Amino acid sequence: MAQVFPINYFITAFSAVKSFTHRQYLKHWQKLVVMILLASLMMIPLSFQLGRTTGADLTNYVPEVMDYIDESVVQELNALDNSGTDLMITEKNH
Repeated sequence: MAQVFPINYFITAFSAVKSFTHRQYLKHWQKLVVMILLASLMMIPLSFQLGRTTGADLTNYVPEVMDYIDESVVQELNALDNSGTDLMITEKNH
């Protein structure tokens, strides 16, 4: 009995011999679905890590950003309701 698409991919993926013998078995759209699935599975740990992040230091990513922000903007951003996370923005003293 022929297996349907998602099942036949996983059956052949766990055996080196079957993977080699069925290497040209998938159609182009099926290969695209598999690549999207695998890419999304690789993004899951990143999503969990970013979900636990409560703050980030912008000077690590954009060192010049604090040159353009004055104290009034800092106070305005810190006053926003940001769902329990602290923006931790402070003005850089030169």
